[in-house]
Amino acid sequence: MKNTFFARNALRILMIVFFLTPFALRGARLAVQGIKNDVKDWLPSDFQETAELDWFREHFLGEQFVAVSWEGCEGTADDEIFKTFVDKFFPEIPPSLQNKRDYFAELISDEANDTELSSLELPPELYPRWQTNVVRSDFVSPVTGLYARQLHPSDLPPEEEFVGNQYGLFHPEDDHHDWAEQDEKWLMGFEDKWYFITPDGKLYEWSGGNSILQPIFSLLDKFQNKHDIPGTLVKDLGPVDGPWYYANPERLNARLFKSVVTGPGILSNLTAAGGSLEGDIETAKKRLSGYLFGPNGKQTCVVVTLTEAAKADLRRTLGRGMLGKPRGVLVTLAEESGISGPAKPSLIPPFIDRFLPDKPVPDPPVIKMGGPSVDNVAIDEEGQITLVRLVGLSVLVGLGLSWLSFRSVKVTIMVFFVGGLSAVTSVSLIYWSHSSIDAVMMSMPSLVYVLGLSGAVHIVNYYRETVEEQGMKGATERAIKLGWKPCTLAAFTTALGLISLYSSEIFPIKRFGL
Repeated sequence: MKNTFFARNALRILMIVFFLTPFALRGARLAVQGIKNDVKDWLPSDFQETAELDWFREHFLGEQFVAVSWEGCEGTADDEIFKTFVDKFFPEIPPSLQNKRDYFAELISDEANDTELSSLELPPELYPRWQTNVVRSDFVSPVTGLYARQLHPSDLPPEEEFVGNQYGLFHPEDDHHDWAEQDEKWLMGFEDKWYFITPDGKLYEWSGGNSILQPIFSLLDKFQNKHDIPGTLVKDLGPVDGPWYYANPERLNARLFKSVVTGPGILSNLTAAGGSLEGDIETAKKRLSGYLFGPNGKQTCVVVTLTEAAKADLRRTLGRGMLGKPRGVLVTLAEESGISGPAKPSLIPPFIDRFLPDKPVPDPPVIKMGGPSVDNVAIDEEGQITLVRLVGLSVLVGLGLSWLSFRSVKVTIMVFFVGGLSAVTSVSLIYWSHSSIDAVMMSMPSLVYVLGLSGAVHIVNYYRETVEEQGMKGATERAIKLGWKPCTLAAFTTALGLISLYSSEIFPIKRFGL
């Protein structure tokens, strides 16, 4: 007798499924990594208030900013935490620039003792306010007594001239040092591209690619003793700066902060000689109250604006360090200055977490951040927390009910595999279709998981019934013939319910429905 369709093609079907599964897993991972939320998306586009907000942002909000403060942030001359935090925003000075400064400083010193050098015209110093080893007392305002140092965009070379910002470089925790046995050090850049710097200070873009099969190709090259690294030279950092950058690749990290404005700094500008409120500290504080100073006139804050590299990956700038991600650079700078970072949120559902031991609370002072960028990062992180909790609960409930229903480990695993693969595939399609995931769409995997699980349960029950009635021969085909209509109807009615959300005026809900 002729074999049935599934009897003939079972192995082929399984091979296709398991061949495509890694692509689904990779797509889902990249989709979750690229989660992107914007508070503005929650404002209906046809509202008058939205139009007014757009006009305001276009004319008055040219930069993305973050306001930072903590308990006891007053910026006084003896506020070491405040002074250290502000100074942290000034990057290290490359040795080539420092050597020029030392050379001209020596010439100036010689000029004072040599009449032949008195007529020498020296070029103006480049970025004189870019200093790392400073005398902090020089920045204490004689009028206010507060630490008034600030970082202006003109204090540093333009961000577009720095190689780190050109390619969005950052030094990952796992830098794969000497991966190709050439003593190279690795960095990542925009679009997850890899770069490496050699001991002679040359920076290359790796040409190996970032595809799902690339690790296999790399392992084959290693087994064949191929140690050449395919790469394109993007920057020769020179014989002076090159080894300096190689010694610490973090110096190549993209600059994330364009400017740093502080309450004491603005107050000093207003009350200094020639300022609009020269000597009138009380009036100046009243004007700044609610913006850069608190109601008591002492509590202040630091406002930083972000570069394009920071805007491209806000979580690397402001994140709390969840799900294997490192702490945001701003949080790290605060912790290095003696300010506690925000506590990492629990991924365990609240009704379970309340029975677990309390987690340690960060020692004060604790950093407080605000601004549109902070809101967007918070939404991203809370969305991922929700996803982890929903996935965990869905897996537990699905496995538990499947086991109670079938009393079979094999059937439970098969049903769970169908539901899980359906959820993963739904997320991966977002990435492969060049779309992005947001907080609302993070609930989609659980919905698809339940739908796939219910369909698998239906098919299993139909399969059992047809085996009892007509035997094993052709049971798979008969089960699908009986079950495809109710399963399709259930999926269709769910799709109708979701597509109705497309009529919403709120973009994230509208996209979720689509």
